[in-house]
Amino acid sequence: ASRSMRSMNASAAADSSAVWISYVNAEGRHSRRTVYPTLVSGGFVIGLDDESGERRTFAISRIQEAAPAS
Repeated sequence: ASRSMRSMNASAAADSSAVWISYVNAEGRHSRRTVYPTLVSGGFVIGLDDESGERRTFAISRIQEAAPAS
Protein backbone atom coordinates (compact mmCIF):
# COMPACT_ATOMS: atom_id res chain seq x y z
CA ALA A 1 0.00 0.00 0.00
CA SER A 2 1.22 3.44 -0.77
CA ARG A 3 2.12 5.86 1.99
CA SER A 4 0.11 8.61 0.30
CA MET A 5 -3.07 6.48 0.31
CA ARG A 6 -2.54 5.61 3.97
CA SER A 7 -1.83 9.26 4.79
CA MET A 8 -4.92 10.50 2.94
CA ASN A 9 -7.16 8.01 4.75
CA ALA A 10 -5.60 8.93 8.10
CA SER A 11 -6.20 12.62 7.39
CA ALA A 12 -9.80 11.89 6.45
CA ALA A 13 -10.26 9.95 9.69
CA ALA A 14 -8.83 12.86 11.68
CA ASP A 15 -11.33 15.36 10.26
CA SER A 16 -14.24 12.97 9.52
CA SER A 17 -14.23 13.68 5.78
CA ALA A 18 -15.33 11.25 3.07
CA VAL A 19 -12.95 9.33 0.83
CA TRP A 20 -13.84 7.65 -2.47
CA ILE A 21 -12.11 4.29 -2.92
CA SER A 22 -11.82 1.71 -5.66
CA TYR A 23 -11.58 -1.62 -3.85
CA VAL A 24 -11.07 -5.29 -4.74
CA ASN A 25 -12.47 -7.78 -2.21
CA ALA A 26 -11.06 -11.23 -1.36
CA GLU A 27 -13.09 -12.81 -4.20
CA GLY A 28 -11.61 -10.37 -6.73
CA ARG A 29 -14.81 -8.33 -7.09
CA HIS A 30 -14.25 -4.63 -7.81
CA SER A 31 -16.35 -1.92 -6.22
CA ARG A 32 -16.33 1.83 -5.80
CA ARG A 33 -17.34 3.17 -2.42
CA THR A 34 -17.52 6.34 -0.42
CA VAL A 35 -16.14 5.74 3.05
CA TYR A 36 -15.97 7.95 6.14
CA PRO A 37 -12.80 6.60 7.81
CA THR A 38 -12.70 6.55 11.61
CA LEU A 39 -9.44 4.63 12.08
CA VAL A 40 -6.41 3.73 9.99
CA SER A 41 -4.28 1.10 11.69
CA GLY A 42 -2.39 -2.11 11.01
CA GLY A 43 -2.90 -1.93 7.25
CA PHE A 44 -6.66 -1.42 7.48
CA VAL A 45 -9.10 1.45 7.07
CA ILE A 46 -12.17 1.21 9.30
CA GLY A 47 -15.09 3.49 8.66
CA LEU A 48 -18.69 4.03 7.68
CA ASP A 49 -19.45 2.68 4.21
CA ASP A 50 -21.90 5.10 2.60
CA GLU A 51 -23.42 2.41 0.35
CA SER A 52 -24.28 -0.13 3.06
CA GLY A 53 -24.61 2.29 5.97
CA GLU A 54 -22.48 -0.10 8.02
CA ARG A 55 -19.10 0.13 9.68
CA ARG A 56 -16.66 -1.75 7.44
CA THR A 57 -13.01 -2.72 7.45
CA PHE A 58 -11.02 -2.36 4.23
CA ALA A 59 -7.49 -3.75 3.71
CA ILE A 60 -5.31 -0.92 2.44
CA SER A 61 -3.52 -3.43 0.19
CA ARG A 62 -6.82 -3.98 -1.68
CA ILE A 63 -7.55 -0.28 -2.26
CA GLN A 64 -6.55 0.43 -5.84
CA GLU A 65 -7.40 4.13 -5.90
CA ALA A 66 -8.46 6.69 -3.34
CA ALA A 67 -9.39 10.35 -3.54
CA PRO A 68 -11.16 12.87 -1.35
CA ALA A 69 -14.91 12.70 -2.02
CA SER A 70 -16.51 15.98 -2.92
